[in-house]
Amino acid sequence: MKKNVILLCCMFAISLSSVAQTSKLLEVQKKVAATNSKLPLKTRGGATIESMKIENGFVVQRCSSASMYDSNGRSSSRSYGESFLEQAKSESARAMYKDYLEAGLGVKLVMFFKDVKKTETITLEPSDLKRMLSYPVSAYSQLLNELRVGRNNLPMAAGDGLTCISYETPRYEFVFLYEVDESLYLIDALQKNLNKNKFKLLHDLSIGKSDLYEMAKICANAGFGLGMKYIGKSSGKTAEMTITYEELKVCFE
Repeated sequence: MKKNVILLCCMFAISLSSVAQTSKLLEVQKKVAATNSKLPLKTRGGATIESMKIENGFVVQRCSSASMYDSNGRSSSRSYGESFLEQAKSESARAMYKDYLEAGLGVKLVMFFKDVKKTETITLEPSDLKRMLSYPVSAYSQLLNELRVGRNNLPMAAGDGLTCISYETPRYEFVFLYEVDESLYLIDALQKNLNKNKFKLLHDLSIGKSDLYEMAKICANAGFGLGMKYIGKSSGKTAEMTITYEELKVCFE
């Protein structure tokens, strides 16, 4: 009898959850339809929001831009990580995404660049939205600022035969990109050293004695990992080291 009561309570809780999600979905559907009726709309950045609709479990926002490049010749193309950070630092976007998550929806940001006739799609699954809401706006803003300000100072010498040429933000990771003079370093040997040095770097971060301490802490506060990618100037061969968020956060506990 007791088991039956517990089972009934669980079923009732699931039923309530389903009703709440359905109710939120109807609410989101109305909001999305209302927004879509006001489109197209030009943004401050020069892009145009063409449409917003719910398709196959995602709120799909389609945008277009006349050019993939800004007035300085820089690409407007965005990696997953950078797009994630841009959305995550906005309070209004977070409130909207909270509604989407409660409705069981993900998000797709689709950008069409007219000059190169290229379409890019950034997909935020419900799990991505949940992650986004787990960290404060200030953490995302700080990491995005480091990314953009840092890029303005590149390329930058990072030692004999090493030049930091870019920062990348693949999925939940901040990566330093280095160009390597292969007359001074062998990429294969560099990879072996990176495998050994990863554990030393984690130890140094845990006691606050690494030059990367502040940057690593900013990454950890935003739920991002840290990486380094070395590219041979002549061969194009690469050596990589990745410290996941799970590994990084332990250094600051």
